[in-house]
Amino acid sequence: EPASGSLDAGETATFVANFLPEEVDDFSAHLMCEIPFLTQMEPPDIHVTGRSRRPVCHFYLETSDYLTANRRHPDFTEPLPKDVRVVEIYASKLKKMYTKQFGILNTTDTPYEVTWERIDKKDDDEYCPIICSYPRALVSSGKKHIALFSYRAVSVKTVESLWLFSIPEYNIHITFLFVGKMMPQ
Repeated sequence: EPASGSLDAGETATFVANFLPEEVDDFSAHLMCEIPFLTQMEPPDIHVTGRSRRPVCHFYLETSDYLTANRRHPDFTEPLPKDVRVVEIYASKLKKMYTKQFGILNTTDTPYEVTWERIDKKDDDEYCPIICSYPRALVSSGKKHIALFSYRAVSVKTVESLWLFSIPEYNIHITFLFVGKMMPQ
């Protein structure tokens, strides 16, 4: 962009080329500039390359604005990784189990193991009201695994629990913050 236009002598222009692949592959192209009446030199010819890669896994999970909208309670002062993903689980009654499930798609051509590990454990804090039902799973190629987390509210206070999602074969580690909250009445 722009695809065409004109320049007066001494002027400059900036062009933007967008790369929007629809498949996984390596791509290359030539951006050739057609300049009528150019006789002193060859028209500019710029070689460009691009590479599209499929992620190893895809999460079927809605984006939470818990952190970006500053809805985190001031009592929570522990710093979080900047790329942490947030999952909120809402409860409407105390001492009742509520669940949150979401899909994880293996986009590769081989099966791999996924693990969930709670990483905010403290020596004196073995109980956490947020638990993972399947902390280890084998996900077949092209198949979706359902991650299932449960939350049992024991008070009206919001709780946070930090979990590490891993795919050891690919050295992938993603931090998730699970937030248990009582639904406003």
